[in-house]
Amino acid sequence: MMTQKQIAKLLGVKSQSHVSLLFKGDRSITYSMAKRLKNFTNISTDFWMEAEKEDLKRILKSLNIKEVA
Repeated sequence: MMTQKQIAKLLGVKSQSHVSLLFKGDRSITYSMAKRLKNFTNISTDFWMEAEKEDLKRILKSLNIKEVA
């Protein structure tokens, strides 16, 4: 199981909290971030650009990412 801290490092962001906000839908996903997420998950950039909060929660669970508060 990967942690959000590990994912932050892979995505090139400074903190786990940034990843947490992305996956909760509380932070906008830029095209640049959508491309990085695509490379990490093999899920299209279009999905990441258009994803709703419920979609993000579903992906978080399916990728077996440990959610932290």
